[in-house]
Amino acid sequence: MKLRIALYQVRIITYNSLLPCNLLSYLLPSALCLLPYCSQSVSIQPNLILAIAAPTDLDSVVYQKVQEVLEKLAQSQSEQIELLPIVNPATPEAIDAVLEQQPHIFHFIGHGCLNNETGKEIGQIALVDDVFEEALWVDAGFFGGLFNRYRPGIVMLQACEGGMLSASQAFVGVASKIVQQNIPVVVAMQYEVSNITASCFAYRFYERLAQDDPVDLAAQNGRRAIANF
Repeated sequence: MKLRIALYQVRIITYNSLLPCNLLSYLLPSALCLLPYCSQSVSIQPNLILAIAAPTDLDSVVYQKVQEVLEKLAQSQSEQIELLPIVNPATPEAIDAVLEQQPHIFHFIGHGCLNNETGKEIGQIALVDDVFEEALWVDAGFFGGLFNRYRPGIVMLQACEGGMLSASQAFVGVASKIVQQNIPVVVAMQYEVSNITASCFAYRFYERLAQDDPVDLAAQNGRRAIANF
């Protein structure tokens, strides 16, 4: 199959929005906006990493449904897409190690929050401390910096079910930071959805990518799949 990703056409997709995908040039430094645009079709079998951050001192992260649908997809379309070993717990060190495998798609599920610092709300994501397995809250700059050495073609951020609206807003804020690392596509929820809804979107989105759909069309199919949820 061909994985079709537009290089330097940096996008953020909010998968529970019916609006078209927005080119985030207005969020990026002018130097980055001037990078040349080119479209690339690569004949490869895309591989996907699922990273689960479930700190022991926070509410449970209900990740089983999304893990189930991704395993089902990889099994039913084994020649089109590969699911690499799941990262759980998602510590910074574990994420560094898995990115060395150069995954094409990085799917993260975990907690997020908005902290009010000096009158400005700052989005944070909870990774897992590698000693006590408790929450290691990191800001958008730290999380985006994890992609300095290797940049997947697609990063999907999924706030765990039961999180407050601020968690989803935090993920969108973090997504805007990730695109500054030249990640071509970042997918995030705009507001809270159930894990079933998020899993349904992910299944259809990745399924369409495996069938050679470009990212925008795959996202549209994912949105249609959850339109009645």
